[in-house]
Amino acid sequence: MSVFPGKPPPTVTWWKDSVLLDDTYQVHSHVVRNELVVDSLDRSDLHSSYACHASNNNISLPAVTSVTVDMNRKSSLIPWTLLFYLAGSSGGFYCPASIWT
Repeated sequence: MSVFPGKPPPTVTWWKDSVLLDDTYQVHSHVVRNELVVDSLDRSDLHSSYACHASNNNISLPAVTSVTVDMNRKSSLIPWTLLFYLAGSSGGFYCPASIWT
């Protein structure tokens, strides 16, 4: 959530990686409020930047605050199948992978 006072009241917008997400805001007693709720994140959001811009003119740069998404995944054990082969013989092995989204 971002709350900004100002005269004239600013426009307050939310952006993700330079893409506009939300340009709706409420004005109450000369205070502007815009709240962004991100319901869930997935792996594609890693290192994404969410930024709130507030501007009340077209002369100066907007006030900006941002957050960058970082995430850590709990490690999991991956079972390995140990196989032995004689030199010169053909064979294969199985390597399971754990994928999350």
